[in-house]
Amino acid sequence: MQVLILAVMGLAIAIVLVALLVISHHRLGSAFRARLRRHRDSDAHARRAEAEAAMEEHDIDDMFDAILERRRARGRRELGDVMAEEVLRDDGQE
Repeated sequence: MQVLILAVMGLAIAIVLVALLVISHHRLGSAFRARLRRHRDSDAHARRAEAEAAMEEHDIDDMFDAILERRRARGRRELGDVMAEEVLRDDGQE
């Protein structure tokens, strides 16, 4: 009878240990998946920021081209020439 009680207790302990191992493995797997998801999200954010920066740079270039075209159409000098002249004038005053 005692052998049967010991066997049942041993089986119960084994079941509890297996259950604890399964739960801890599931939690570790969940943490790993969450870490992986955060890493993928940060990569997507970086790619999105790079794309937005490239678009902004392109927009700025288009804006400068439009300003230059408008100045030329009005017969005015290019903006770079005007700024260079101002720098030279400011250097002479000091």
